[in-house]
Amino acid sequence: MPTLRGFGCPMEKGNLNMSTNTVTDLSTVEWQALKSVSHSQHGTVYSGDNKGTASTDTPGLGKTVVSYDYNPDTETAVFTVKEKPDSVPAEVIWFALGGTIAHVSGAGASSK
Repeated sequence: MPTLRGFGCPMEKGNLNMSTNTVTDLSTVEWQALKSVSHSQHGTVYSGDNKGTASTDTPGLGKTVVSYDYNPDTETAVFTVKEKPDSVPAEVIWFALGGTIAHVSGAGASSK
């Protein structure tokens, strides 16, 4: 069952590259489903297959850009918030990611 680990440093204005999260035990099937669900539900656009950036435009709020690096051998994905609206706390982004992971894995995601 995938697990969302760590919130990195708190995000402050001017400290955007400090919010990183790692997801473990994420199978290749779940990784592909995560990308598919986030695209269909949120319009997220991925720049690459296993490494790149995921961009989501939220009407009325703005653009969120998260870099990702998925390693299918270790079933681990590392996400880092690169850009987000000032009004959206990083925790909201991680909550949404955790919810999507729980959806595609068929189980609740835990955060440690």
